[in-house]
Amino acid sequence: MYELKQGSIFDEKCDIVIIPCNDSGGLSAPIRKDLISYGLPTSVKACEPGQVIFEICPRHFTLSSVIGYSASVELLSVWQQFSTSELLHNICNQIIAYCRENSLRIVNIPLLGAGAGKLSYEESFRTIRDCFKTEPYMKANIYALSENVYRLLKASESLNQSEPLNKGDSPSETTPELHPRVFISYTGYNENNRNWVKNLCLNLRRNGVDARCDIYHLKLGQDLPQWMTNEIFLANKVLLICDKYYLSKIDSHRGGVSWETMIIQGDMLMNQDINKYICIMREENPESSLPIYMRTKYSLRCVEETIDDELFRQLLFSIFDCEDIPPVLPVPQFIKDKLVTQ
Repeated sequence: MYELKQGSIFDEKCDIVIIPCNDSGGLSAPIRKDLISYGLPTSVKACEPGQVIFEICPRHFTLSSVIGYSASVELLSVWQQFSTSELLHNICNQIIAYCRENSLRIVNIPLLGAGAGKLSYEESFRTIRDCFKTEPYMKANIYALSENVYRLLKASESLNQSEPLNKGDSPSETTPELHPRVFISYTGYNENNRNWVKNLCLNLRRNGVDARCDIYHLKLGQDLPQWMTNEIFLANKVLLICDKYYLSKIDSHRGGVSWETMIIQGDMLMNQDINKYICIMREENPESSLPIYMRTKYSLRCVEETIDDELFRQLLFSIFDCEDIPPVLPVPQFIKDKLVTQ
């Protein structure tokens, strides 16, 4: 999937942000200025043209969890630099492979090679678009810094989309499948609870949900508070697996749950998204399991070791924001007859 956007690659949160550079590690003045403003390093290792160097973001940088320094421009001399669509293909393929390997989903990427590399904006956009458009799992936000360039590319994109499908194409092949992103907040106080969450995550993923939790998605070397913050902000839904141990962590301000609670409360206050956070109670009594800020919300209850089919179905409807309401059928004839005689 992809989306053309106008602005800076730093305008919104993502899993990985791509920084353009040349193969000697040189950066453009605007990119260098942005990196300095965010306290990010401006010294980039020299690498082969078309190569990407991936680095875990420092803790203070909360807009992304990974930075990819992409050598999209080959430096021939002080005055001679160039890019090719082949370089961009290599870069995009490395980004896609890295995202698949590390379960990353959202990529912020600029129009690589369209500055110092002398590529046209249209060629840069087409190359990046074509690499990502058939990826159903990940999304590339392709940024045009200038409004004029954005309008040019948007007009060209609209023209292309109005053209008839080629023979053999079908709408299903051009429309990406929706995979809502769901973060699971829980406390692994014992092996049984951890396995319960693990099975829930697996079942959700088997049903088209990009369910995420530390069991599968937290990698060695990642900063834990930053990882949790990114996951909560990027999630379409957040599941809170609530029991007395979860509540105890919140009340005692200990562990990752306490940090997640602080982020969740701030997100709820700022965005007022009442449907983003879903509680699953593992206790009979709400007061012994639910955080106080969630006690006015409608919650699911599952005290058993397995989630029954009906409850899981209800959870899926909530995640996909669709309704399971029986249709209103025609009024019975005897009621119609009664109304006529009155």
